[in-house]
Amino acid sequence: PNPSQVLDKQIALTVSDVLNDNVARAPEFGTNSPLYFPGYDVADKTGTTNDYRDAWVLGYTPTIAVGAWAGNNDNSVMQKQIARYIVVPMWNLFMQEALKAVPKENFEKPAPVDTTNYKPVLKGMWQGGQPYWIDKNTGQLATDLTPPDQKEEKVVQSVHSILYWLDKSNPLGPAPSNPEQDAQFENWEAPIRQWAQQNGYADQTSSVIPTQVDNIHLPEFAPKVTFTNPLNSASYNRDSRVNVTLSYTSNYPIVKAEYYLNTSYIGASTKTPFSFTFTPSDSNNLQDTNQLRAVLTDSVGNKGETTTTFSVNQ
Repeated sequence: PNPSQVLDKQIALTVSDVLNDNVARAPEFGTNSPLYFPGYDVADKTGTTNDYRDAWVLGYTPTIAVGAWAGNNDNSVMQKQIARYIVVPMWNLFMQEALKAVPKENFEKPAPVDTTNYKPVLKGMWQGGQPYWIDKNTGQLATDLTPPDQKEEKVVQSVHSILYWLDKSNPLGPAPSNPEQDAQFENWEAPIRQWAQQNGYADQTSSVIPTQVDNIHLPEFAPKVTFTNPLNSASYNRDSRVNVTLSYTSNYPIVKAEYYLNTSYIGASTKTPFSFTFTPSDSNNLQDTNQLRAVLTDSVGNKGETTTTFSVNQ
């Protein structure tokens, strides 16, 4: 054999991840359809040709691939629901037996993709093409200091077909300067613009973008916190119960304190005074000298932290 790669690995992994997503297919097939095999990763896709002349399903695991087809020998039209009621259940019964004979494997997950700079339409935001980010607390324009989990992406409302916003030959590239040059543009654009008008989606201008910027996520507003226990360089036995207490000030109410031992998360407290208790021997990365870190989060997402060290008697 002389194998050659025909598809980028991440594309292949993404396709498998999509076709294995039972939640994504649930609106069409339900959560317990013959396409779903509890405990197994099975990617699958159904298909029906025009006029219901062919019905098929193809599915695969990391080990096997199986297809099932139904159709009339003379290519005549079949009943509409042939795929759902005959082909898929037949394929399911075969797969149930086949899975008993192969290793139970999971698909490799695709690498995370940073979609921050993707066009809004590629992130499911079909209402417009000009994005902007606001602080969720105030509605003001987000800044580099706004915590990522406090940002919300918005678009200037202007509803168009996807061909208006991107070149289908280069979807990640710039928006087409003349989208009407695409032969399919008017076929999609006209009904979508009509639908938008009928449903009250009037075009907006960039004047809807806030002019005031986020003024609650500033360095001086970060919670100030110190340990009152344990004090720096304290010493404990491995199996001692360590009671952690804090002293803090904050412009906004504190909602959570998270604790880390030598970079490993060990727990959190969500009630005043946000104290915490732990046993050093419960940690998998305990050392002779250890760092304890507390991270406080206030009600608008500002964070403040402090550290202390303690030693452990073996």
